Amino acid sequence: MKSTDFLPKDSRNQELLSAISKDEIINRLLEDISRYKNLFQSVIHDLKYPIKSILELSALLEKDISKAEQQELLGVFRDWCNDATEKLNDLLTHEKDENLKFEPVSVNTLLKSCQSGIRGIAHAKQIQTCFTFLKKDKFIRIHRPAIKKALDNILSNAVKFSQAGGLIDVKAEIQENKLIISIADSGIGIPQDQQCCIFKKFNKKARLGTTGEQPTGLGLYLAKQSVLAHYGRLWFKSAENEGSVFYMELSLDRLTLESKD
Repeated sequence: MKSTDFLPKDSRNQELLSAISKDEIINRLLEDISRYKNLFQSVIHDLKYPIKSILELSALLEKDISKAEQQELLGVFRDWCNDATEKLNDLLTHEKDENLKFEPVSVNTLLKSCQSGIRGIAHAKQIQTCFTFLKKDKFIRIHRPAIKKALDNILSNAVKFSQAGGLIDVKAEIQENKLIISIADSGIGIPQDQQCCIFKKFNKKARLGTTGEQPTGLGLYLAKQSVLAHYGRLWFKSAENEGSVFYMELSLDRLTLESKD
């Protein structure tokens, strides 16, 4: 290489101590561009879900429902707006702190927020939802936005690939000191030749939803990354035209579980 292929990196008293190559600078810039591109794609994907849910719930408010139901829906609106704000704040602070902040979170409260959030898009497709919570609620140390995002992405997919009149069944249970959340749907299932690509980013084999919903190829990829960041596992069982079941497993040993009094 020529000397012109390097730029000074550190010097003292006009003496060159270290240098960096132009190729290394270019590679670092490309890495930064890719990292921020992924971040913006993730935020855009995450904001689409609450906005769609708010629109569907707004349609419910226009119908003849009781004042109590209206108050419940307004509470869901507030939750979704808070979630969207939280995602935007994550974007603003990402450059300062890229580490996940773990905190104690009630498993049942987390699932109830997911239940409220899915209500609008499930109602719009006439899909029933059933949630089975822990008999004895537990607290687990997680980064709540990341795990909620993972659950929301799986639930929105379950709605997307289910027909009208379908059922989504969500269960939380403790097995061998592990929290397992299963999300089962009665939808169209995943063809065998597409199952290997389900968790890949921008999955080229991603299909349209049952009413033509456009896929992004990001939802399950982002869900998998969030679960892996919590030392957990995410997997599924599915057969074409027989529905799908997604399983999220989090080790309670590693994430410090305690009982809720």
